[in-house]
Amino acid sequence: MKKKKFILAAILALFVAALVWRVFFAAEEATVEDAPLAVTVERVAMRDVAVPVTFTGSVEGTQSAVISSTSSGRIEAVLMEDGDYVTKGTPLFRMDAARANNAVRSAQSAVRQAQVKYDNDCTAYNRQETLYTQGAVAIQQLDTARTQMLVSESDLAAAQANLADAQKQVADATIVSPVNGYVANRKITRGQILTEGTPAMTVEQMDDVYVTCQIEQQYVSYVVPGLEVSVRTDAYDGRVFKGTVEIVNPAADKDSRMFLVKARVPNGDFALKPGMFVHASVTDQPAPMMLVPKSCIVTKKGLSYVFVAAEDGKTARRVRVELGDDVGDDVQIVSGLQDGDAVLLDQIDRLQDGRAVTCTEKKEAEA
Repeated sequence: MKKKKFILAAILALFVAALVWRVFFAAEEATVEDAPLAVTVERVAMRDVAVPVTFTGSVEGTQSAVISSTSSGRIEAVLMEDGDYVTKGTPLFRMDAARANNAVRSAQSAVRQAQVKYDNDCTAYNRQETLYTQGAVAIQQLDTARTQMLVSESDLAAAQANLADAQKQVADATIVSPVNGYVANRKITRGQILTEGTPAMTVEQMDDVYVTCQIEQQYVSYVVPGLEVSVRTDAYDGRVFKGTVEIVNPAADKDSRMFLVKARVPNGDFALKPGMFVHASVTDQPAPMMLVPKSCIVTKKGLSYVFVAAEDGKTARRVRVELGDDVGDDVQIVSGLQDGDAVLLDQIDRLQDGRAVTCTEKKEAEA
């Protein structure tokens, strides 16, 4: 019996101790929470802000030369691989030129024969001309000799033209680069039959590149040739490539109603590759805008709020706001605030609606 009483007394003592501890610390916590929280505030106002506008685009070579053969045939040798840098006139691949070489030899033979015939007809004409001046032959014989000489001259010219064509076919069997650049998109192999005009590879001129974007009509008024462009790509985190707008298509695409823009970007180290996705930014025309630091924004259940100082300047008031564009470390407030509202800048995680605060205006030097 005594043991049960002892256990009950111990339980009662623990309960009383817990109750006292709870009351004491709750009172202390309430005292801390009731103490005004020191915060920094900033008065918001509409001001003109030039906001960067970013477009998604891709990289193109300033000149992308599509390489193909002028005649059909078998590929004898591929001389360059993807990624090789070539200069204008560098051989890229060679077609089988056996037929072309045979055609050259045949044409050379025809030229020699035509030359011999022409020389003989010239000699015959000169002889007839001498005899005609001596009265030994009639004019008809001289005219016949002259006609034969002219026909032989024409045949010689035709044979020489055929030879030039055959020689060109031999030269064209070796396909060379028309520009300085990098070989890309090679689609051929040795021994393959290549049809005339079929793309074999490209040579991308990359000392400068074009960044091409599609823009909406609302930006056409100020995205004009000469405007500076900042280009970024995920491949080079933090690096910014500078360029200028060079081409703005005067007509919108019939389907998308977007305008094509090309910006030329220096690419001396060939970091930007054709086909890369990039983000091109230009600075919009200044427009009136209200901004607050992003760190002030509290988001709950998909809604955005900021804390402002109440009219008495002694309590925090939570205000729902609608956000607009990001501008660096700030964000645009579309609605919810008015000029002169004092937005709380710090202690955000400790603030509640109605919390007592002691406000200090943010100094201009801190802005």
